[in-house]
Parts: sequence; C-alpha cells; structure tokens
Amino acid sequence: MSQVAAFHLGKIVTEANPPCKKNTFILRGRIKGKYDKPVMEPILISACLLGTKCNYKGGDSRLDYIEELNQYFDLVPFCPEVEGGLPIPRDPSEIRGSFVVQKTSRGEVDVTHAFREGARKAVSVASYLGIRYAILTERSPSCGSHQVHDGYFRNRLIQGQGITAAALSHAGVTVMNEEEGRAFLEEFKKNDEARALASAKARAMDEKKNEPRSEPKPEHKKPFPKKPYGKDFKGEKKSYRKDRDGEQKPRKFNAKPNKGKPGWSFQGKTRPFAGKGKKTDR
Repeated sequence: MSQVAAFHLGKIVTEANPPCKKNTFILRGRIKGKYDKPVMEPILISACLLGTKCNYKGGDSRLDYIEELNQYFDLVPFCPEVEGGLPIPRDPSEIRGSFVVQKTSRGEVDVTHAFREGARKAVSVASYLGIRYAILTERSPSCGSHQVHDGYFRNRLIQGQGITAAALSHAGVTVMNEEEGRAFLEEFKKNDEARALASAKARAMDEKKNEPRSEPKPEHKKPFPKKPYGKDFKGEKKSYRKDRDGEQKPRKFNAKPNKGKPGWSFQGKTRPFAGKGKKTDR
C-alpha cells in the first residue's frame, strides 16, 4: 500500500464501522431443502460495471460477463464518488499526495472530503452485509485496485490504490479489478460444478437407502443354547453347597463306604479326620 493510500485510510477507518470478519456473510432468504442451491453470497461491485451511467463522463463500463456473474452471486452496486456527493457528470479527479484534486474550468479544486465520505460508506455497507469480495473499476481515484493516475492530469499511470479500494482492503475485503473478477468467476464455476456433482451423489445414496426392499430380510439364526444352570455336559444334576465366601461349589457324593481309607462314611458322605488317629464326633 502506498503512503498516499495509507494517509487517506487513516482518516477513513477512524470514522467507519468496525471491519467485517472474513469467511462470514449474511444469508438472505432460506434454504428450502437439504440439497437445494444455497443462498448466493453478496459481492460489492462498482455501479458503472453493472451498467449504471455514473462515471465522470456520464457513461458506464458494463462488463461482458455481468449476466453470468449475477447467476452465482448477489451483486451489490455502489459508486463511492456519487455516494460522497459528487454530481453526474463531473470533472476528472486524481490523487496528488495526500489530497484528491479535481480539475475544473476555473482551476483545481480539493474534493478529498467527498472521496473519503464515499469510502466510509462503502466500508459500512461491506461490514453490514458481510461482504468478502469486491470488483471495482481499475485506474479510478476511488476504485483503482492496482493502478491510479499520477495526480497531474498527464494521463500517466502509477502503482497504487484508490481511496475506497484501500479502505476495503484494510477492512478485510478482497478487492479485484475487471480481469481478476473474470478469473474469479471461472474458478468459482469449476468449484460449483464439483459441489453439484457431490450433492447429486449424496442425494442418490439417500434415495437408495430409503427404497423399500423387494426381498424379505433374512432370518437370524438363534444362538447356540447355553448350558442349563446346575447341569453338566451329560445333563446330570449336581447339588451345590455354599462355601464360606458365598460361592456355590459342587458337593461330592460317595455312595460306597470307604474301605482302607482314612475317615468314615455316614449316609454316603465322606468326613475327613480332624487329625492323625482322631475321628470327628458329630
């Protein structure tokens, strides 16, 4: 940014609204369905590029791709010089140092205040609508994005930005000229075709999921039955007793009396010795 643009920018930002945030914009309207086309994003554009006869000669600089651009974006026309209070038509103006000078039949007139007022309103509109992109007229003292006149009415161009273009750039808006706007539209169309294709695939998948099935659902096999509680693999019943810990353990049966083994048998139940040579009394 040149020192001249920075000087004017310091005067404008102090009076303008806070700069808008990137990647955020106001959606006007409602999205009807899940796959409907989203609401168009607003773009600030010079009113003369849209066909309005508002330049200093009383003419316009209508773009040849403006109709196609209007199919993808919500165009917001704006002329900062007219919004600043200058008439149509008007004498040419150029930036000289820290001022904007207008060449008239009576001499040179300082119109810096009108250009700053138009830039302030442009920043306010962009901040209110959440605009992220702007297509402005090149070589204009207010809308020039890369080149402006040198300020001495010699039809010589120098590198620099206009008053409004510098203010919008500082507010976070991407400023483009006519040729950059054309390239931006072509790139957006490619991405839009890819989004449309992805949306069509997602819609087809959802429709396929919602289609009724022609064949009945296969019956699930029942799981292998578990062993019944209290029976072994042969199906014989077992008796259980509670241990001190509360767990259930199988009780041992011995129908035959123990012969030649320590302990004694009572009703088929084996009782061990309490110690060597001693029997338990019950």
